[in-house]
Amino acid sequence: MNFVPSLAVSGKAAGQFFTPESVARSLVQWVVRSPGDGLIDPSCGDGALLAHHPQSRGIELDPYSAWVARERVPSAAIDCTDFFTWAADTSERFDCAAGNPPFIRYQSFKGLSKNAAAAICRAVGVRLSGLTSTWPAFLIATASLLKPGGRMAFVVPAEIGHAPYAKELLEYLLRAFSTVHVIAIREKLFPRLSQDCWILYCDGRGGTTPDIRFSRIYRFEPSAEPPVPDEVVRWSTLMREWRGRLRPLLISNDARERYLTISTGPSAVAGPLPSNTDRVSCADSQAWPVTAIQCGRSAHARAMARGRRTLPPSQFAAYRRTTGDRFPLPRD
Repeated sequence: MNFVPSLAVSGKAAGQFFTPESVARSLVQWVVRSPGDGLIDPSCGDGALLAHHPQSRGIELDPYSAWVARERVPSAAIDCTDFFTWAADTSERFDCAAGNPPFIRYQSFKGLSKNAAAAICRAVGVRLSGLTSTWPAFLIATASLLKPGGRMAFVVPAEIGHAPYAKELLEYLLRAFSTVHVIAIREKLFPRLSQDCWILYCDGRGGTTPDIRFSRIYRFEPSAEPPVPDEVVRWSTLMREWRGRLRPLLISNDARERYLTISTGPSAVAGPLPSNTDRVSCADSQAWPVTAIQCGRSAHARAMARGRRTLPPSQFAAYRRTTGDRFPLPRD
């Protein structure tokens, strides 16, 4: 008899928001190159991604979701266990990976699972802050299980564009893959989830790259391969100008250059600010919310929170006229 186990973990508590069909199919298509490729989904949920590739391995902590996945994809090998403790002991290696890791905050990330995750990260030279959510460790641990030349594609929180710990993750990926591509999506992938989600695609495990590929799209459309990047940005430039934050890439290169020019000039002093959160226009003329803290300029973010801004009224007006942006990105 089919039943729901009474101890099944709730989706909210487990950080589970199952992947839409169109997204699941596309992510698998992006990473699978041949029918014989071994695919792993480290948090397979109900098996939405595994259903698109029979040669797959799934790991799922929630007993009911693991049961649903087994019923849905009988050909897949699915273990009901903690991914980090499993990954620390397994000798299996995979050609590719795809998934939607749980978005669990650091307050709930503890015990043997957190210890195993920290050990895996340290083994590859990454030390994540104790305030880090689970998803960066999921990506690092999964990357460590890929064969040379392997690929992975994951749904990730949009905080990959601004969270302090995202910098550690991105620096690791740049050392571990020959391609690192971040796709920012304006329209929500999960309408019931308050958090925005982007997509991360990496290719060429064992290689390195100095560049981040970045795409801005309004709505996710199913595709057999990742979108063409809108720009390729040198990581050293992002570190120098934006402290490794990707959020400023949501606006046009011209607007970023104009702001950097104005904000580094001798007249770039604090002045009154009507509001410390607004919207800026990206290259496709869609509005993206960008806050001071997300852009990585903490000193001016604090000034703005006190009712100040980084440019005097005359410079702010000139910036608006020339770029169309209503909110100047803060800069230390």
